[in-house]
Amino acid sequence: EARNRAARLAAEMRVADAAAELIVEGLLLELFGTVARNGRDDRRTPPWLAEAHAILGRRFGEKIGLGEIAAEVGVHPTHFARSFRRRYGLSVGEHVRALRLEWAQREIARGTALSAVAAQAGFADQSHFTKAFAKAAGITPSEYRRRLRA
Repeated sequence: EARNRAARLAAEMRVADAAAELIVEGLLLELFGTVARNGRDDRRTPPWLAEAHAILGRRFGEKIGLGEIAAEVGVHPTHFARSFRRRYGLSVGEHVRALRLEWAQREIARGTALSAVAAQAGFADQSHFTKAFAKAAGITPSEYRRRLRA
């Protein structure tokens, strides 16, 4: 598990979009949390975690750190990162990236220029946006737009 996170950490350090920093921060905290893990896996979603999830849903377009969200819901960042992944199956940063890409799909469908979508979705440039979009959707943003028009 720690080896897998370390490999993902190395891969994320090569990504240059707005969510990469958040993902790296989350993976580091998860690595620290793995060392301190107590083994519990409560299947109920605590209210603070549901609130954190809702905050991300409202603020995914902003640059926001794990510590800021954790403080807002009153938990330690390591506990937040670990609990979020355990409950939702994604790191906080991966979730934010997915939300940004979902938003981007809607904007592409509305006819917004791809360069504007990339910038507004928080990607460093259109190239990084295209790679992330293609990885998630299986097609490039241009192809996605073409298929919508067909």
